[in-house]
Amino acid sequence: MRYQNFSFVIGLWVAFTAYQQSFGEPPVKKEEKEKANLALVSQPVLPVQQDQSPIIVKADRVSYNVKERKALFEGNAHVVNGQLEIFATSIEVNRSPSGEITQIIARGGKEPVECHSPEGKVFGEYAFYDAKAKQLVISGKPRIIYQDGTILKGMEKIIYNEDKGQLKAVGGRSQLISPHGIGTIRQQGKEKSTAEKSKKSSPATKE
Repeated sequence: MRYQNFSFVIGLWVAFTAYQQSFGEPPVKKEEKEKANLALVSQPVLPVQQDQSPIIVKADRVSYNVKERKALFEGNAHVVNGQLEIFATSIEVNRSPSGEITQIIARGGKEPVECHSPEGKVFGEYAFYDAKAKQLVISGKPRIIYQDGTILKGMEKIIYNEDKGQLKAVGGRSQLISPHGIGTIRQQGKEKSTAEKSKKSSPATKE
């Protein structure tokens, strides 16, 4: 299994913050308050916002920095956000003062970060997810494996837009490997969709 049954979930961060803003904080000691905040990480999932699917994070271990509003999930870490899934060695989750999740940072180790979407699978050493923009950026020798088995690699980074369902290869000299042959695609420093660049692939070359 990519991860174990022991899971940690972010949802109640928002509920706890909303309670504080509505009713004020109870007169408890600082040490008790920090313990209470840490305990919230392992509670059952609640939606991050009413109009969004819950963001669920699972891992073998978790640590929570109350002051920085940051949680670090380590060991077979796994994020589920709607149709987007991320597998990594470690995952860092940051939230705003109002309780909303703002960033998810995934890092690989012996195995690369692995991102699954309806468009295909993306691999790399590092992944950064902007929750507000619903945009995922993968870097560190990234590559895309599409549903039909086509592989695109050699770019500097890959950008996935969750709302548009679009993958973009940016920078570097990309190489397209498909059932119909192998071609190279030279980037011109501009972000172009992979669909556009596939039409401009050069004659087949050996990898």
